Amino acid sequence: QGDDALSDDELLAELENDPELERLREVRLNQLKSEIDHVRTLRARGHGEYSEIQKEEDMVNLVGKEGKAITHFGHPQFARCKILDSHLRTLAPHHFETRFASINVEKCPFLVKKFQVRVLPCLLAVIAGRVVDRLVGFEEFGNSDKFSTE
Repeated sequence: QGDDALSDDELLAELENDPELERLREVRLNQLKSEIDHVRTLRARGHGEYSEIQKEEDMVNLVGKEGKAITHFGHPQFARCKILDSHLRTLAPHHFETRFASINVEKCPFLVKKFQVRVLPCLLAVIAGRVVDRLVGFEEFGNSDKFSTE
């Protein structure tokens, strides 16, 4: 090494004073803060968990306001609704960007009619307020009570 070579400490000090690196560091910090705020907002709205909605009005708001939602229309006395609840409870924490919720069909006659829920369980996939897919009964699962959550 020649006399003009910088020591590691000098090189590090020079890098720390680089305005471009400081700008990039600031941009990345702001991105991380924004992501943390987004996660906090989603968590406050019930993302990451599977919740039972008690009022039809709350389900209307959920369907209309969430970017992505999986909504289970079921009945607490139906065995297959309980099975589906179990699977959805497992899935919810793994799909944080999607809100998972259920409602008893007896509590939401307007939505049952609007979404033409005739067979239970009925699972609706909603994106930006629009139903994009539905699973009715257990036909998609081979009409079997034993299917994998994966």
